[in-house]
Amino acid sequence: MTEPTVVLVQERTMFRHGTSIRLIAVCAALSVLWGCKHPPAAAKTDPLNVQKYPQISALEKLDRAIVISKVIEDKGPPLAVTVVCRNIGDDQERHVQYRFFFFDEAGKPEEADPDWQYVHMPARTYVYLRGNALDANCVDWKLEIRPAR
Repeated sequence: MTEPTVVLVQERTMFRHGTSIRLIAVCAALSVLWGCKHPPAAAKTDPLNVQKYPQISALEKLDRAIVISKVIEDKGPPLAVTVVCRNIGDDQERHVQYRFFFFDEAGKPEEADPDWQYVHMPARTYVYLRGNALDANCVDWKLEIRPAR
């Protein structure tokens, strides 16, 4: 008569143990799923630094939304410039326009009102803004970036 009681106690213990394991597995699965829905935020870098990049102007508060990573100058002739920038928004893509001004040694612009170029900036993605002077006498440059119109 004692044996059936022992078996019943063992079954209850196994049932409790199995329930605990299932509960732990469900909690682990939910935490993984929750983590997948909320990716970790990217490391934030400094906004566009005017002292570091005096030749770049971000208009209409765009300096808070993009970061300049690198400026590559090819002295040529003619002078060519590539500016590597990134949209720091986690979920927001941006449409921007940019234009390069090129100057000769006297500070005279090659073109008084250069055309704006359009570029799409996906969230947290690098974009390369390129410009080159048409005149071999140009020695300096300036870049303006604004939200697209």
